[in-house]
Amino acid sequence: LVTLGHHIEYYSPNIQPCGTFKKIGDKRVQFKNFDESFKDECDILVLYANDWIWEFDNLVEIEKFSKMNAGKKIACVNYKLGKIGNVDWTKTFDKYLFLGSFLEKALLNRIPSAKTKVMAPPIDIEKYLSIKPNYENGIRLIRHSSQGDKKYPDNFNDIASSILDANVNISLRLMPAPSFLKIDDKYKERILVHKRNEPAIHEYLKLGNCFLYNLP
Repeated sequence: LVTLGHHIEYYSPNIQPCGTFKKIGDKRVQFKNFDESFKDECDILVLYANDWIWEFDNLVEIEKFSKMNAGKKIACVNYKLGKIGNVDWTKTFDKYLFLGSFLEKALLNRIPSAKTKVMAPPIDIEKYLSIKPNYENGIRLIRHSSQGDKKYPDNFNDIASSILDANVNISLRLMPAPSFLKIDDKYKERILVHKRNEPAIHEYLKLGNCFLYNLP
């Protein structure tokens, strides 16, 4: 769109843009924090609903988005609905995009008249579908965190210890492990740590039989 001459601004509640944008984002796209001059008029508003969804009923968001005058408004819903469909300003989008039909159906329960579309990520998942987990010989928990420490709770050491205490046949594999990982020596044989993308993700997932994820 930028190449075609369109002006694009990327607004975020965070002070810095996401890591992906820092690495490969088009530098012609202007990044701005909400504290800067947030424009209340545009041709197309695209809202990417990540962890921020839990704050959609905050007064700051209500004030800014309730006054937004956009030709078209599109919401890209990620892994949770959060406040979408419950807070007034989230009910007026022209289209809601989803990664899967589960959340689409949940939103339609909140906004029956919503126009929706499911658009799965454009990647080849055959190598993942071919994985046949081995469910014998204990529980092999596995965790992949592409965002490093950000997706590990502060009390992860306590969580890991309590899991491993529950049964001697439970192991825990992490890629990568949180930088603050500190586990008692008695668990060392059952906690396996990998460097980022070593091995490749689909090969790494074969090593476990239960994926561990801590909900926010």
